[in-house]
Amino acid sequence: MANTTTLQLAVVFVFCLVAAVGCLGEPNGSSNVALAAEAGEKPNILLILTDDADLSLLPKMPEIGDRLVRKGTTFPNAFTPFATCCPSRATILRGQYPHNTGVISNYGPYGGVGAFEAAGNDEDNLATRLDAAGCRTGLFGKYLNEYGGGYVPPGWDEWHGWAGSYANGKIYENSRLNTYDLSRRHEADILGSKARSFVRNAKNSPWFAYVAFNSPHNPTYIESEYSDNYKDQGSPKSPAFDEADVSDKPNWVRQLPRVSDQDRATYNRRYRNRLRAMRSVDDAIAGLLRSLRETGQIDDTYIVLWNDNGYHMGQHRIPEGKRTVYEEDVRYPMVVRGPGVGQDVKDERLVSGADLMPTFLELAGAPKPEYVDGRSLVPLFSGTDLPWRDSLLLEGYDDGFANKPYVPPDFKAIRTSDERTYVEYETGERELYDLRTDPRQLRSLHDEPERAIEVSALSARLQALKYCSGKGCRCAEQTPTSRPRCSLYPSWRGLSHAVQLSFIPLSVVPGEALLNRSVGGASVTGVFTDISAKERD
Repeated sequence: MANTTTLQLAVVFVFCLVAAVGCLGEPNGSSNVALAAEAGEKPNILLILTDDADLSLLPKMPEIGDRLVRKGTTFPNAFTPFATCCPSRATILRGQYPHNTGVISNYGPYGGVGAFEAAGNDEDNLATRLDAAGCRTGLFGKYLNEYGGGYVPPGWDEWHGWAGSYANGKIYENSRLNTYDLSRRHEADILGSKARSFVRNAKNSPWFAYVAFNSPHNPTYIESEYSDNYKDQGSPKSPAFDEADVSDKPNWVRQLPRVSDQDRATYNRRYRNRLRAMRSVDDAIAGLLRSLRETGQIDDTYIVLWNDNGYHMGQHRIPEGKRTVYEEDVRYPMVVRGPGVGQDVKDERLVSGADLMPTFLELAGAPKPEYVDGRSLVPLFSGTDLPWRDSLLLEGYDDGFANKPYVPPDFKAIRTSDERTYVEYETGERELYDLRTDPRQLRSLHDEPERAIEVSALSARLQALKYCSGKGCRCAEQTPTSRPRCSLYPSWRGLSHAVQLSFIPLSVVPGEALLNRSVGGASVTGVFTDISAKERD
């Protein structure tokens, strides 16, 4: 026990020591503004978001494949920090991890549009800053959970925000609440037509359009032309589906029953409907791109296609949904097309939903606020090989989800570029997956003796990420190097008003006293020499 404690302390100390004095700063993006300038002084920006799509849907969409994937760059390792609708959307609008937006649920005091506004986020976000930078802004579709209409949030010049539940068909449009019959007209057609009108009318000035489809979120609506498609398709059945042995998993997974025949049939049926609903989104995207081409704007517009979170259907025995740390929920490819962006390219670097705000601000020539945790993707668009993050934070919270069929405890996790996922739950349980040899996350290695050093090192890095803010997040996401411009000290100005400062334990913030102390009287080199000797014994 004493040897293990010494090992953990040593790794934590070494990480904090080196990171505090030698962590890479974020790339200097000033030279990359020229990339956006190829399209003029300020390009247009079109953000298209789907809702609850899963990894298997995107390759089956023909228009997206032809018009975006083959004509743009795909980031297959794009992650949502918390795989849930409202926290993910708040991250997009604020460029922050959920622990800094103050939005950690879809409902209740810490979730939905109420939590977003209580934190003051509605007064300072992507829309308000792009609007101030001279972009004409428009939202079409889902804003944040529990938005019911009656007002237009600050920063939006044109507003078509879904009001209430998806099924009610209500859209608050500027100052009027309109109701649409979704059995007669698909939401993708409704929102797509409004977005097309916006981009046509705004062609003489730079604009930002945020088109947030509800599809393929339940309930799924299907257009008649696709009702007979995909009859032979079933939900994905990877080795993780109905996982036979979950003894390595935390208790909340171990207590789940095997997937029943009835659930299998339900998943197959719902999956077919999700595919059909996504075909309507696929058509709407094709229509938007046609409008851009017909108005001469296609070469002046950056188009980003993403999804708020992934989705699982029986993987690891977990009932249909999201909110977990597993790859099915947290990872979804991001596709970017635009001036200077590589075509038919895959970029494997780690991307976060927190990166969208600083990316769009750089494209618009607007300053990035200090509170932003993410980093601009603009330097990656041309395939530039530059220092980049080699880890990012994943987090999850159970607030507001007590009545769901499964409730993961609060967790924080680190996902690395060398394909490790390490998780710490509030229950004290842990998970570690090496996705290079176990891409379906079937065997957690957290208790393997030969992984002890790796677990300690990942845990140390996770401590620096758990409560990071602003530049401290970008520092903690990178392996320490000789460039000294980073500090892991939190920027208190960057915290959302809703976040209690007491939530951040001082024990995880490296201080001068820690930096000036050795571990057990040994030097850094000596610590690792001692560890190596013990391992040999």
